Amino acid sequence: MRSGEGGAFATVVTKAAKLHVRQKGHVVHSYDEEERMAFADYINSVLEGDKHLKKILPIDPDTEALFPACKDGILLCKLINIAAPKTIDERAINLKKLTKFTIQENCTLAVQAAKSIGCNVVNM
Repeated sequence: MRSGEGGAFATVVTKAAKLHVRQKGHVVHSYDEEERMAFADYINSVLEGDKHLKKILPIDPDTEALFPACKDGILLCKLINIAAPKTIDERAINLKKLTKFTIQENCTLAVQAAKSIGCNVVNM
């Protein structure tokens, strides 16, 4: 479709939604603008007032601020605990002195916790 070989189908798909596509090398990510806005609004409502997230909340739903807000894994861990309370012991989340390694630990913790509560986790 990128090369124009998709014909009419490519035009229909592009017009069907406000689809954003980001490419880095051979990796392509896409998301719908309305979904991004809905996720940001939901996160703002359920995690409002969280003392560990006050630097990133509220997330502006009209921008791509959602993506960097998830980068350190803290927000993801907090969302898991909203979905299934006490799934992640808050003491296990690295909150201070974040390094590449502690960020990776937070993200791994969130993915493993998501799997443990039955989320289908793909392309991680």
